[in-house]
Amino acid sequence: MSVPFTLFTKFPAIQSMGQYFKIVNLTKKQFIDIGGLGENNKFSGLGSGLNGVVLGRLIASPGQWRNAPGLLKLYGDPEEHDVYVGMWAGDRIVVPGDYDEPKNYSLFPSTYVPEENLYFHVSDNPEYEDITDKVIV
Repeated sequence: MSVPFTLFTKFPAIQSMGQYFKIVNLTKKQFIDIGGLGENNKFSGLGSGLNGVVLGRLIASPGQWRNAPGLLKLYGDPEEHDVYVGMWAGDRIVVPGDYDEPKNYSLFPSTYVPEENLYFHVSDNPEYEDITDKVIV
């Protein structure tokens, strides 16, 4: 059975370029530009590849790693490194897209303007640190 071409023209959003995403820590005012990791920063790329590994390690609670110096050397020591495993554990993390409506967020940072898209807000706001390069060193 053939599918009529008109089936696809009824859904113009499917034919669009797609929405881009960033991983944002509202608590520490930091963000990761997924595209800056050299990865697909659209919805289909969220959580896969390096960005998923990075986010998982940032939000993991390392527990008793103080007793495992080899792991601290491999994954970062809070006393010696800017980026380390668990540094985002317990923080408010959101993944805004460039098409998002401002009303989509219930966890607004204090510097956030309600009419502004959070995806662009973090890039344009000097209070937010882009740690993309730090997580891939």
